[in-house]
Amino acid sequence: MSYPFKFIQNTMMKPLLSCFFCLILIQETEAQYWGKPPFYFKIATKSTYKKKHKVIKGVIFMKNGKTLEGYIKLNTTNKVMISVHKDSAFQIVQNVTQVRLYEADTNLISQNYTDYFYIGINNRFAWYRKLIQGNIALLDNTIYCNEIPNYVNFNKILLQRDSTYKNIISFWTWSYKTDLVRCLNMTFSTSFKNKDFKTKNDVIHQFRFLANRLNSH
Repeated sequence: MSYPFKFIQNTMMKPLLSCFFCLILIQETEAQYWGKPPFYFKIATKSTYKKKHKVIKGVIFMKNGKTLEGYIKLNTTNKVMISVHKDSAFQIVQNVTQVRLYEADTNLISQNYTDYFYIGINNRFAWYRKLIQGNIALLDNTIYCNEIPNYVNFNKILLQRDSTYKNIISFWTWSYKTDLVRCLNMTFSTSFKNKDFKTKNDVIHQFRFLANRLNSH
């Protein structure tokens, strides 16, 4: 290997490696302080960074109005599976519109159950977890229940007004908290600023407080 090539290689590799480890550090910090699970690379196993989805008792609501109760498992391909007993074989259920699990992350959700709705945004359907109940509500695109305390998928959050849904996180966003605060102010005619909230989850809690007050009237 020639000296010029070796010099260029060493000069370029050091900054790239520094950036790589800084990025990992930032993601780990977000996971600790913002309740956001870090991404994983192919060089690591998924189990290192991702929590396994739990099997939780609940009820399934179907398009034909029927309900099924049992142990429910949601997966990342949007399939819903149910079993009469927790350790018995699971069956896939079709035409499901809503799932209610009898557990919740009480850091985020005020009741002791979690509702999921199969919602299509721009003809792309996915499961969304309802963070706030009522005619004015927030939902995030996740099938997690309470496996990761305080976790919210800030990439995809919907504002619900009656039966309409709107994605409140801009594709070009540089700050999830800025988008959340903007939605909060537009929805409730308030004038909050980013500095009024320590974390993004604090904005969610303020949204819940105002939504519950409005929904109660």
